[in-house]
Amino acid sequence: MAKSGNYHETNELFGSSTAALKQATYTFFVGGSIIKSCEYLATKIKNKSLAIASAIILPSALTLMLTYGVHNLKGTPEPEKSTIPTIIIIPATAYWATRKRRQYYDVSELLEKSD
Repeated sequence: MAKSGNYHETNELFGSSTAALKQATYTFFVGGSIIKSCEYLATKIKNKSLAIASAIILPSALTLMLTYGVHNLKGTPEPEKSTIPTIIIIPATAYWATRKRRQYYDVSELLEKSD
């Protein structure tokens, strides 16, 4: 999406492709790290409510701050508008946190019963 939007505005294929590649790389590595931190918080905190809340709030806040910071530092004219689509991470972390929490404790219970 970034690639086609940049290309239509600039008619420059190389620059748009570079921007799209940088965005994809950032999303793959940083996004993967953030989802992994969500999983870690959801499974390592004993209190279920605190674990789920932490696993949703902390990675989501970090994502929003990083996105806004990068766009602000790079001189994006309206960094807030570039940050708004990042809000989609909140339902993603909520889903992942509850899923991993359930999987982790289901396996833990099975292991305890088998002993």
